[in-house]
Amino acid sequence: MKSFFFLVIVALLSFINANVSVAIDVSTAEQLSNCLNNNVSEEINLLNNISLGNLYSAIWVNNKSDCEKVINGNGFTVSVADNFTIDGKATYHFNNIKFNIGGTAKFSGQAPQEVFVDAKSSITTSNIEFSQSAFIEFGCYIDVTNNLNINYSPTLKVTDSGRVTVGGKTKVSGSNATFDCEFVTNGLDLSGGNTLLTFGNNAKANVGAVLVSGSPNIVCNGAMKAESVYLNGGNSSLLIGEKGTVVVANDLSAVGSAVLEVGGGGQIGVGGNVNFSSSVLAMESGSHMYVDGDFSVANGNTMIDGALNVQGDFAIEWNNSNGNGNGKGKGRAIGDITGNGELNVQGDFFCKGNNTVSGQECVNQLGNYFPVQNINGGSSKYDNPLPIVLSYFGAELMPNCTNIYWTTESETNNDYFTIYRSVDGVDYEPIAEVQGAGNSTIVQNYTFVDYEPLEGVSYYVLGQTDYDGEMKYSKPVAVERGANEVNIYKMALYPNPYNNNGLTIDFGFPLSCRAKVVITNMVGNVVSQVECNLSGNELRLMPNLKSGVYFVTAFVGGETIIQKLVVE
Repeated sequence: MKSFFFLVIVALLSFINANVSVAIDVSTAEQLSNCLNNNVSEEINLLNNISLGNLYSAIWVNNKSDCEKVINGNGFTVSVADNFTIDGKATYHFNNIKFNIGGTAKFSGQAPQEVFVDAKSSITTSNIEFSQSAFIEFGCYIDVTNNLNINYSPTLKVTDSGRVTVGGKTKVSGSNATFDCEFVTNGLDLSGGNTLLTFGNNAKANVGAVLVSGSPNIVCNGAMKAESVYLNGGNSSLLIGEKGTVVVANDLSAVGSAVLEVGGGGQIGVGGNVNFSSSVLAMESGSHMYVDGDFSVANGNTMIDGALNVQGDFAIEWNNSNGNGNGKGKGRAIGDITGNGELNVQGDFFCKGNNTVSGQECVNQLGNYFPVQNINGGSSKYDNPLPIVLSYFGAELMPNCTNIYWTTESETNNDYFTIYRSVDGVDYEPIAEVQGAGNSTIVQNYTFVDYEPLEGVSYYVLGQTDYDGEMKYSKPVAVERGANEVNIYKMALYPNPYNNNGLTIDFGFPLSCRAKVVITNMVGNVVSQVECNLSGNELRLMPNLKSGVYFVTAFVGGETIIQKLVVE
């Protein structure tokens, strides 16, 4: 009986010792290597910087609780000349430690391994690889000189406190990776099944050219910028969440059963052309897609419940085996568009089947399954030519205002222009109207001054309305005004509204300098101007103004100050 109790006590002590964390101080490479390779749960405290040739840790245990390592770097650096490898099944916590790795950082552990690297740590390495089935979570900065590879089913998560910069390409295959942070790479390749790459709500990704082959999925709930996107078959997909934004600088192509889905509130802008071949575009209500080039669909399904805006031509091709080739077969032809959203096209419409038609006839065919009243534009839709030839439209930052310029080569039945402004490039509001030249065969130059510019990025669009009420829109232009672009001088006007009985300009404190005051109307015409020497904080004027809205601009002390003035 005594021997039995003795064995029980020994077993309990062994179990406790295996799971109690032991604290140990480390100051040499040999001590660090030994600690990372023994099957003991321990807390390791670095006492200084450590340099070594290779660092390899492989602890094979049955359960993650069998061995757990906590490595406290205390702000010190571990420099590894060649490769750094975490293998096995143990659990690791790296806190406030800086890794400088000359070769490859390899995380190749198997489930149930977990690896955590906190926000105070950092990893600088030539290459980094994630493989096998471990769970890895980083909250730190990761700088990779060459390539990042994620394959063989690990789960990788980088939280919003992290940042990932990859000088080469990022490749993901058969894995689940989430980046909820700033992520920069010079190319993104996804392949294989069971591959999911997610950009979280806080993500700001700049990924270069994107190639998706097989059946991987990209989910964007934050912001992603790409040079180009190619979705290559096998049910590969790009899914944009309700708060997601994707900007593609050049072309976007989807072929062979690929899917692009834009959730309600999601946005995607494409600077080049969009091509769908035997693939699916699904836009939910409230979503927006902007295409600067042409948009073409061949034998694909296009479901538009949001707004699709195309600056170039819109071409759709039917599969003749699923209808009569002109959209009027008994069964719905593959290639038709459906939904209850908006289709806005600045170029022309083309419907390709047995016979290719364009313009209004194509619009009528599209209307078999999509509300024809929601289809706008198309140069062949109208008997008259374009009302204007716009050769330039641009915006220029000025002190406390933004100048808008545009030039027409010719105008036909042009009634007026409308300036629209937006803070997000999606929702625009009109801020001014400028009279057109009607009919003109000579160059006309126009200017409008936005005297109440917005802080940050502003988008401007020029709208044109002809005498028949038809409207067309330019491509947007953007300017960015910094928060520090603010004048040190202030100006108050009274009375405001003004009644032509004398206007007082109060600068808030005494000034002794030369001043110039200019009053302009809403279209920028000067209606009153005065120059004088200031010797106090007030200036009194007697402008005679008609009812309306004006802007008073004071040039004083090297600054420009602008205020709105209402005349009753």
